[in-house]
Amino acid sequence: LISISRITLQKVLKHMKRLLNIFNPNNDGYGYGYGYGYGYSDIIHGVLFGLLSLSWIFIIIKIVDKYLIYEFETTIKFLTFIVVFIGVIVAVWKIFLDSRWNKSEKYLEESKELFEKAYKIFNQKGEKYIPDNNRSTWITTARLLTSAEKLSHFIKTSSHLKIYKEVRRYWRAQFHSLIYKNDKSFPEDYFSESVEKFTIWVENDRDPISESSLTYLYKFVKWPEGEEDQLKNVKLFTDNELQTMKKFGPIHLANLLIKS
Repeated sequence: LISISRITLQKVLKHMKRLLNIFNPNNDGYGYGYGYGYGYSDIIHGVLFGLLSLSWIFIIIKIVDKYLIYEFETTIKFLTFIVVFIGVIVAVWKIFLDSRWNKSEKYLEESKELFEKAYKIFNQKGEKYIPDNNRSTWITTARLLTSAEKLSHFIKTSSHLKIYKEVRRYWRAQFHSLIYKNDKSFPEDYFSESVEKFTIWVENDRDPISESSLTYLYKFVKWPEGEEDQLKNVKLFTDNELQTMKKFGPIHLANLLIKS
């Protein structure tokens, strides 16, 4: 009996360990050290492992109940209640995490699409040219970008938030390259036909660029306050590395760095 119980208990612990791994907060199922426990993406796996674990516990209960009915009956009933209760809590928690993950992922994808749409509208002429001085183009672009940023408030999982920040950084750089092509990218008459018509214009005048859209886009492309430069801690080439580059290339870069 002791031998059977020991083997059965080991199997129970093994399956319980696999079950708990599903909800491991340090594993998101993609090899990252952040996330909300998505070792398995499908809730069915969690339920199956839970039922399997409960089945082994049920076997133990039956064995103990059969041979030691008077000594362990109360304890076994209590343990059964605890195990079932924990199983229910774990299943509910898994459902909650799945729902949270799916919603977060949906908002992430929607925000990415809005960034892409905004760039397509703003860059209709192509990267070689400055954007159209069209009031509607600037307003629509700004509205799409604000919508993309608002959706980020509904992204709850840490891995999705990290991805969103990288996506936003990418698109910030893309818009920056369009707006700041050079110091003379946008002459004064680009924004309106004249200073007077920037705020007041009539039907036959070209619509000026909306000041609110200008403000938003110029702020959007600025480097975010408090954000650390990822290249800040990059170690520069050592003297030995420069000498190696001078021999095997890139030679001109090595010469420039040595002289600088």
